Amino acid sequence: MITENKKINLLAKLIVILLACFITLYVDAAPLTFDSEISEVTVYRSGVRITRDAQINIPAGQSEVLFSNLATQINTHSLQVQVPEGVELVLAQYKTNFLKNAELPEKIKNINSEIATLQEELDWNNKQVQVYTKEEQLLVHKQVELSSFEKGLSVEDLKKYTDFYRERSLDISKKLFDFTNKNQGLQAKLTALRSELKEVQAQKNQKTGEVTFVIQSDIPRQCKLTFSFISNQAGWEPIYDLKAVDTDTPMELNLKANIYQNTGHDWENVKMSVSTGNPLASNDRPILSPQYITFGSVHKFRGQTNSGASNIYYNTMNQMNDSAELKNGEYKESTQPAQISETEITREYIIDRRQSIPSSGLKRLVQLQQYDIEAEYKYHAVPKLDGGVFLLAQVPNWGKYNLLPGTANIFFQNTYIGQSQINSNVSSKDILLSLGRDESIKIERERTNYMEETTFLGGNEIKNIEYTITVKNTKSKNVYIEVLDQIPIAQHEDIKIELEQSSKAKFDEKTGGLKWNVELSPGASKELVFKYSQKSPRNKPLAIK
Repeated sequence: MITENKKINLLAKLIVILLACFITLYVDAAPLTFDSEISEVTVYRSGVRITRDAQINIPAGQSEVLFSNLATQINTHSLQVQVPEGVELVLAQYKTNFLKNAELPEKIKNINSEIATLQEELDWNNKQVQVYTKEEQLLVHKQVELSSFEKGLSVEDLKKYTDFYRERSLDISKKLFDFTNKNQGLQAKLTALRSELKEVQAQKNQKTGEVTFVIQSDIPRQCKLTFSFISNQAGWEPIYDLKAVDTDTPMELNLKANIYQNTGHDWENVKMSVSTGNPLASNDRPILSPQYITFGSVHKFRGQTNSGASNIYYNTMNQMNDSAELKNGEYKESTQPAQISETEITREYIIDRRQSIPSSGLKRLVQLQQYDIEAEYKYHAVPKLDGGVFLLAQVPNWGKYNLLPGTANIFFQNTYIGQSQINSNVSSKDILLSLGRDESIKIERERTNYMEETTFLGGNEIKNIEYTITVKNTKSKNVYIEVLDQIPIAQHEDIKIELEQSSKAKFDEKTGGLKWNVELSPGASKELVFKYSQKSPRNKPLAIK
């Protein structure tokens, strides 16, 4: 029979074995934690692909590898991992957790202790300041009392008192001055420590992302593991600088990426690419459903009009446009800060220099491409609407630059002209860029026969209306000016408009547009006269829209 002592010994051994097995299982189940560093980022219009590298040391068999302190908002379907040969990925999982840092509670304790010490010193200094201030007030009070019977004092007693008063007053003033400086320094240190404490306490409750990989290795190995994911906490928008030095040299087009990121981690000296793609957008193709019509109420929607002026105009029609006057524009690529990689649906700019962008949400400009663009320069005036002459740059074959919609800053002769929007979605052959007014070319428009001649014929009245446009060149070189004006278009068969004089203007009967191409030598001027007749039924007022 087994004695009671033997039973106890066997039970104790069994407990030890079970504990050993439990500890072994726990150790086997605990994940291996490694640090990772950002090695490369690809910034999309909305979103960013972040690539991280890590050196890991794993045993043979199956291991669970954990990487923490990652971005908190990622697309879990985008998680990818590259493992070396001989290593197999079994499982990849992402989750959010609170930042675990064993040093934070101790750091908080140390900061609080330092704050308490400084506060105690500040309080003691303030107590001493109060004592010295009261003593100073007492000296002033005693001086007043003494002045009432100072005639009864001997010269020696008066001298002793004044010496004592002077020395003690100076000593108190020096003490108060020193305490004031000390307290200012203590207050500054306390403010800094309280700010640091607030930041550390925020880190204690900071949310973080974690990635867990379960991998299988045939042998123990030390190797490199690379993984990537897409986060929605970054993006970029295109910014353009259009610069013209003069009218004899090509324009310079600079494409820049305005990049922002708030992933929670600074990008320091990383490889960077900027892509026109948007992997976070829906990729479902549109499906056209049947449209049915029946009787019912008609709802009218009022369209919006563009109330703002623009420095960019897109020529989608050739009305009043002399395309034969333009040169064939070609662009020349200079040394580029980024290499271009294109697929069927996206374009990627691979930036040569490594970049550093803090996780602040603030936008930072990165140069992508630079082009020299051949443009045709000409002056343009519409004196009916504006008394200025504008310099225009017409850029042909605009679509070949494959630009994205974005904001353009326009410069001429190192002067900022204005800002406008490039709309690359417009299917136009060329664009006109307004480079501003040229005050050295003068233009005036006036009604020549303001008291117009009116005649009557049967039941109709006929008015003859005449305008004179005067253009003068005060520049030291020849200029070519495009001048536009118009006559009204009749919208009723009883109204007749006839152009009688145009000074050889090109006339568009459909729009009523008049166009002159004027060449002026230095100091020269020219008058452009146009006249039209307006016939309409008598006693019927006319409205010009």
